[in-house]
Amino acid sequence: MMGILRPRHRLVATLAIAGMLACGGCGAISDGDVIRGWARALTAGKLDQAASYFALPALVANGTPPVRITSRAQARDFNELLPCGARVIATARHGAYTFATFRLTDRVGGDCGGGTGGIAATAFLIRDGKIVQWQRLPAPAPGQQAPGVPEPAPAPGKGPAV
Repeated sequence: MMGILRPRHRLVATLAIAGMLACGGCGAISDGDVIRGWARALTAGKLDQAASYFALPALVANGTPPVRITSRAQARDFNELLPCGARVIATARHGAYTFATFRLTDRVGGDCGGGTGGIAATAFLIRDGKIVQWQRLPAPAPGQQAPGVPEPAPAPGKGPAV
């Protein structure tokens, strides 16, 4: 096809193709973007939208043994059971997982009660822009570093004994 284009059109076509190739990652959604989008939808009480961030099937564990979610209705029900909304404070990548630390907020349709203002942490496994695993982590004790913020690496040879 390039042989039948005029030189000027060939240049434009080549530049357009080069632009598309250079922008291969443009517009890609990050794990942090997925987590923030889910948290915003949850906080706004948009439970169907919050549910849409979950892959099917997905595993969730909110201080419970893992539960397998296999339908959009189950994903919605899971989100509805979360009494609080959440604002992302930090995210950090740990292997295949992204840890997120949240400040708990009131949520439309929820009852956060005394939890408002508290800190919560969750480990997410995200694939193709969808939450595949959602695992609640222990909240940090006062004065401790939040799970969403990586700890400094120990000095070589100073790691914990196994």
